[in-house]
Amino acid sequence: NNLPVRRSEDALEECRRRVPNRTVLHGLEYGRASAAEGPLLAYQCTKVPGLFERVPEVLRGVFWMKGNAISEELAVLQYGQWVEEDLT
Repeated sequence: NNLPVRRSEDALEECRRRVPNRTVLHGLEYGRASAAEGPLLAYQCTKVPGLFERVPEVLRGVFWMKGNAISEELAVLQYGQWVEEDLT
């Protein structure tokens, strides 16, 4: 991860605690959550101080990818690095 700011270990552990059905596959950690809890977890666990504030407001939150041809149903863009001069 080459982001300039990372989640605290405490925040990461809290997110892990809230997803009891986790598994590791090919070095990546996956979990399942209910339809009610999943979007809330996605939002709260990717809202990292120092990153979140730099992402334009319109790109913050959890987006439903209705009609998306790939298997992801929800997308979160706020856990990334916004480069203002490139608008990306």
